[in-house]
Amino acid sequence: MKTKLLISALIVACLMGVQQVFAQDAPDDFYVRITNLTEEKTFLLKEMGFVVERHDYLDEALIVANKEQLNELSLLGIEYEIVQAFNTNGIDPEYHTYVEMLFFLDSIASAYPEITKLDTMGTSQFEERYIPMIKISDNPELEEDEAAILYDGMHHAREPLGMETCLKLIGYLVSNYDSDPDVKNWIDNIEFFIIPVLNPDGWNYVVESADTYPYWRKNLRDNDGDQIFDPSIDGVDPTSC
Repeated sequence: MKTKLLISALIVACLMGVQQVFAQDAPDDFYVRITNLTEEKTFLLKEMGFVVERHDYLDEALIVANKEQLNELSLLGIEYEIVQAFNTNGIDPEYHTYVEMLFFLDSIASAYPEITKLDTMGTSQFEERYIPMIKISDNPELEEDEAAILYDGMHHAREPLGMETCLKLIGYLVSNYDSDPDVKNWIDNIEFFIIPVLNPDGWNYVVESADTYPYWRKNLRDNDGDQIFDPSIDGVDPTSC
């Protein structure tokens, strides 16, 4: 519970940072999370011209909206949360950013508390981002005497498919627990530990620096200890074991 509160606090801090920018020198567009999504809301959003990216497993969606459109959403009584400024660089917006990944895990843990536990391995070395891990089990708060499987993704910053595979696996397991006998048998007899992003600093750097370093592979280790990240000399290539 303590770890989940820490991660939730991190999400809130990210949102507050975006909202402060929004109040002062706002970017043109934002990634916006629509909560409590219904068919009526979906129809209305599409009528307003939004491309609605529905969550695979929850009643949520992402849209891209500007300030004026956010005001329209408020006037219509549509609940939303600003995720972050819209990514206009070369990274495909279908990939989850670091903050979007946190939102995904937080949503899953909130929707399926009986079979999930959101935890963290600690933080990254340079920018101290949480490295979240989710446990999926029929008794997630207990350490049971049963088989355990670990999945992890994104040792390397330029390989977001590893993260996306982990998120798809998480969604598949939790959404099919009550309907698929095989999935229920797995979760009842195996402890799943899934870490979508082992290199959060590196991935965030790729997203923010796609115009200049879209193929960055390493983390952001400060090799010379000057507290300044220099891509020409800093960073270590994490390896898979």
